[in-house]
Amino acid sequence: MSWSEFCTLLSGIMPDTPLGQIVSIRAEKDPKVIKNFNKEQKRIRQEWLYRKARKRKENPKEQAAKWEEFRLWAKDMFSKK
Repeated sequence: MSWSEFCTLLSGIMPDTPLGQIVSIRAEKDPKVIKNFNKEQKRIRQEWLYRKARKRKENPKEQAAKWEEFRLWAKDMFSKK
């Protein structure tokens, strides 16, 4: 199964499934809704936020290398040939 097919299938998951519930908890943005989360929902959301924060704290050299790779890709894709 390709990644795009997997993403398409996953995007249609119903919120009444266990995975759908976790996705809903992680995606919630409304502070009023988050305030009313139970202890388990708050734990799930907090773990997700910590994981996202760790990913953002990449090595600056790695970030620079990724941006350079992107710049070269964009230059190649959008330059007139």
